Amino acid sequence: MTDRRQFREDPPIRLIRLVQFRWVVVVVGLLVLYATLGTPHLRFQYQWNGDHHSPRYWRCDYVGQFTQRIVPHDGKCPLIRFFKRSGDDHGRN
Repeated sequence: MTDRRQFREDPPIRLIRLVQFRWVVVVVGLLVLYATLGTPHLRFQYQWNGDHHSPRYWRCDYVGQFTQRIVPHDGKCPLIRFFKRSGDDHGRN
């Protein structure tokens, strides 16, 4: 009499696929952006003069992770600006 039981083979051991680490790329990308650009801040208060089409800003207050008040040398205050730390008045547009 022969034994007709079928034996299942164990599934092969799967190594961790690189696709499963997609989130690591996103997190590292955000950290690199934070280190190079800083965090975004929103302009919420300002003083200006001139006409509405080409205002010249004298003072701009930004709210974000590091609340900032700047006096722009070029008279421009973008709506969103990036700052690294408190005291950095050279945010990128």
